Amino acid sequence: MMVLVNCIGRQRGFSLKEKLDMTNLFKELFADESGATAIEYGLIAALVSVAAIAALTALGGSLRGIFGAASASLDGAVTTAAATGGSAAPTVP
Repeated sequence: MMVLVNCIGRQRGFSLKEKLDMTNLFKELFADESGATAIEYGLIAALVSVAAIAALTALGGSLRGIFGAASASLDGAVTTAAATGGSAAPTVP
């Protein structure tokens, strides 16, 4: 790290105080973990999203069956009501 700062300092002619300030800045940047925390939260959110999509895909077939049965029952009730002039009560299977 100091080699990098020394190389930059020689090219631009920085004073010793400026070199030490840059060294401290690099140390602080490498020690800062706030970006890592944000990445971890992003990875957790992505994992939860993938799990939710997988669960909904797995439940898709059973939900299709449930709503299909409800739709068929309603279609039957409408057909019966239309045939009897609207006086028949629907039957629930």
